[in-house]
Amino acid sequence: MNALEITAAIIAYLFLAAVGIVSVGAVVTGQPKPSRAPVAGEPAPALPASAPDSLVAVYIAGPMSGLPDFNYPAFHEAEKQLQAAGYRTLNPARNPEQSSWEGYMRAGLRQLLHADAIALLPGWERSPGANIEKQLAFDLGLGVGTVDNWITIATKIGPHRPESPYRAVSGRG
Repeated sequence: MNALEITAAIIAYLFLAAVGIVSVGAVVTGQPKPSRAPVAGEPAPALPASAPDSLVAVYIAGPMSGLPDFNYPAFHEAEKQLQAAGYRTLNPARNPEQSSWEGYMRAGLRQLLHADAIALLPGWERSPGANIEKQLAFDLGLGVGTVDNWITIATKIGPHRPESPYRAVSGRG
């Protein structure tokens, strides 16, 4: 399988999971993924090197379809804020123009696979694409939180990928 086929398979599995036909954990492992809350005092997972300069790579996800300018101004503002906080950003609003929603999703998912974390913009809950990206990030063990979560973390302890703050935005756990 080449990278494009793998990406297409991931999208298909995530779509089936989004409509409740399968569990993503069951598709990948054959068994449901156990949910585990972080243990107080437990050390954060080792921070992977996301670039030669080891900056934490944060993928920006949020609504685009049907919004003025595809909501690019919000993506660019989040990018600016996250970079000022010390993160390396992966901004799908900077991807080349595609001919379809599926093309944009494929390009974004390729970026997401290189991220350490995902930063969710306001309104992500109403975006099918952002929901797919958030779920994939969660299932891959990436840090999941809002843009504000990641800026707060950077302000308090520096850019870092601690145990994901996803419970604050997803209710999972």
